[in-house]
Amino acid sequence: MNVKNALLLILLACFWGPNFLLIKLGIQTFSPFALVFSRLIMGAFCVIIIAKSAKHNLLKHVKMWPHFLWLGFLANAFPFALITYGEKVIPSAVAGIVNGSTPIFVVILSCFFLKDEGLNLKKIFGVLLGVAGLLFVFVPSLVDEVACDQWGILAVAIASGSYAMAMVHAKRFVHHIPGLVVASYQLLFASIMTLPFALFVDPMTAWPSTLSLWSAIALGTVGTGGSFILYYVIIRRAGATYLSTSTLLFPVIAIFLGVIFLNEDPGFFAYIGSALILLGLVFTSQRAKNTR
Repeated sequence: MNVKNALLLILLACFWGPNFLLIKLGIQTFSPFALVFSRLIMGAFCVIIIAKSAKHNLLKHVKMWPHFLWLGFLANAFPFALITYGEKVIPSAVAGIVNGSTPIFVVILSCFFLKDEGLNLKKIFGVLLGVAGLLFVFVPSLVDEVACDQWGILAVAIASGSYAMAMVHAKRFVHHIPGLVVASYQLLFASIMTLPFALFVDPMTAWPSTLSLWSAIALGTVGTGGSFILYYVIIRRAGATYLSTSTLLFPVIAIFLGVIFLNEDPGFFAYIGSALILLGLVFTSQRAKNTR
């Protein structure tokens, strides 16, 4: 076991896992789209600076802009907005649990769109466990007829599917381009896409609180920019399969932080759902050498 790779993996989980808490704190006084745009533009600057310091020629790949634009929508603008709006009505811990199902969606989509991927019994069992886990999280809101919770959970689940679509698209069309270049373009395009919404559709009506402001700064620089940088460092050092194991830690961190700092109570069914999703990820990642 490479200790440095393991530490990088844990660091990535520590960068990304708190995002759900930071979003919850940010939307206390930020409008959702203002928070999304702030996150994206700060993340874009961080990644572009690192990409330039690493001597990457960003203009060399400018002809691939349609793919970068599509990835900016699928991997950033659309899911970030859905998760942020979802967290207005559901606990951050629940958002982290549902978002942890992203690799389950990746496995399903890979079987249809990636020639070198296929289903086996372990993958099928893992997918079924993941779907069962999502149902455990989602069904109680239907039984209790809490409409806002239903839509919030559904929004985060759709965001997870969007992340998965982005991963599959990136593997098909931009796998030959340095990761930091892809991230620089997609974050920049996503920032441009969300700016009109932040200015005209969902504008700020007052200056944010100090807590929300610092949460937004941490979300943009560490949770978005730092996470993307580590994401591609780990892929280069250890590969996508090794990277996918970090998803096992995201829901755990989200639950821990939500319970400790926000006094959230995800509920018994959410904990069961989280366990099923994590177990499903274990099964789907055992063979999947190229899942993520």
